[in-house]
Amino acid sequence: MKKTILIIIAIFFIKILLAQQYKTNRTYEDVYFVNSQKGWIVGDDWILNTINGGNSWDTLFFDDSYTWFGDIHFTNENTGYAVGGVGGPYDGEALILKTINSGETWNDITPANIETLHLREMFFINEETGWAVGDVIMKTTDAGETWTEQAQELNFYMFDIFFIDEHTGWAFGNQVLYTENGGETWSILNNISFNQSIYIGYFFDYNNGFAIGNWHPDDMDTHFTTTNGGETWEKHHLDITNPEFYDCDFFNSTTGWAVGDNANIAKTTDNGITWVEQECPANTLKLKGVDFINENEGWAVGHVNTIIHTTNGGETWEELIVTTKELNTKEDITIKQQNNEIIININNNYSVNYKINIHNITGVLISIKTIDSKQFIYNLSSLKTGIYILSIINNNQLITNFKIIKQ
Repeated sequence: MKKTILIIIAIFFIKILLAQQYKTNRTYEDVYFVNSQKGWIVGDDWILNTINGGNSWDTLFFDDSYTWFGDIHFTNENTGYAVGGVGGPYDGEALILKTINSGETWNDITPANIETLHLREMFFINEETGWAVGDVIMKTTDAGETWTEQAQELNFYMFDIFFIDEHTGWAFGNQVLYTENGGETWSILNNISFNQSIYIGYFFDYNNGFAIGNWHPDDMDTHFTTTNGGETWEKHHLDITNPEFYDCDFFNSTTGWAVGDNANIAKTTDNGITWVEQECPANTLKLKGVDFINENEGWAVGHVNTIIHTTNGGETWEELIVTTKELNTKEDITIKQQNNEIIININNNYSVNYKINIHNITGVLISIKTIDSKQFIYNLSSLKTGIYILSIINNNQLITNFKIIKQ
């Protein structure tokens, strides 16, 4: 009989380990650094942080309910925002998170009064005033405490937004919108005819700017420049295979980088008029985000855990073989049974939800709970007398098991 029970327990643990496969193929959507050492990455379900230039990363936020983040931005070393959606990058509900302690904890500041799908990008002109876009344009003037909806009649999706000051800005999508009053009113620049959606828009001053659209098989000219604030645009051909770009970053008014499909990296030194292709060392299909802190040092991120780094303006890029410190090991958690209660203490400072699974001795799942505080008490009164296994899960990874004996 004992041998049979041991076999059942062994099979049970194998089932748990197989069911909790660690999610290895992450997609990173955006990257943001405040100096050469301190930066953040967002993507599918994740917010990651480094304090050593990207050589190792801590997981600051994880939610396996398919939370998706498209953009991250910090207004100073401590205060930052991440936008995206709950339910995926295409049909999920909007989500805005804010941190005031460099990402150790994140608060949900999504406005309840605005109904919208996921958000794609945001732009802050200072520490108080910013905008977020998706299928709406939203604005805050109090560092995210409250948001107001703008362009309420918008019937197309916006991928990017840019302001030159608190009043003058542009929003980019299937159309280009323009405002001179901080977004109280927006006008469509009707004289523009694009065959593709505009993913990226950037202005160097009130007149000179550029936009990059997605690649279209009938129109290879995906790059546009303006010298009159967007009233008219000139098309340019990029001599790059399938030149579909998703993000760009400019260090100054002349020098910038764009990244996109086919692991494309391109650099401009003339206000975005011409671009020179750079070589990506990573074996990835897409690069989704790029950030430079000066004219030499920058990072780009993308599919399949891709993080690359340059210290010479992109002449050469190095792929970072990332070691990720997950926020949870057995040492982070203490568990004890006290009479009819299981007391669980979380001994770290990360804002992550742990999952508890309770199985009976035959491996049947009895209960699922979420730990959402530093101390969690699980009451056993609903369980029948017997032996149970409590499993603590995070990042789809089994952290530890604990045997429960219910008298």
